[in-house]
Amino acid sequence: MNHLAFVRPAVAVKILDGSKRIESRLSINRPPAWKTEVGDIVYFKEVGGHIVCCAATLAVDKYENIDSALLDELIDIYSPGMGTTRDNPYWELKRQSRYGVFVRIATPRHIEIPKGRIHRKFLAGAAAVWVCNFDPSSAPDVEYPY
Repeated sequence: MNHLAFVRPAVAVKILDGSKRIESRLSINRPPAWKTEVGDIVYFKEVGGHIVCCAATLAVDKYENIDSALLDELIDIYSPGMGTTRDNPYWELKRQSRYGVFVRIATPRHIEIPKGRIHRKFLAGAAAVWVCNFDPSSAPDVEYPY
């Protein structure tokens, strides 16, 4: 399955330079990223911008019923691979999360799909910041690495 993950431009830079090898989704409700499996392809789109890279998933760790103690453990486990630290404000913003998905990615491959070429049906769920069943062939003249 292909997925479309929306990330801030600064995060996209970290993914492309290899300092971020784990993408996370923490939520009160089960996030769409929950459907991600090993071997899936994740396309990373900058919020308000283009798709800039894609990568195969190497591992997917899923957690339910997260409490404060478990979140503290997850922070210690995943922060280094996420290119962040324990004191990053992200963790405090996610303190109420009950579900978590941590996706370890292979070396990303640069790809550029302009936002105007992404089919609108895939952008309709943008509020979720993760879209499952993404079909990159909506931009047929783009050369896909997978």
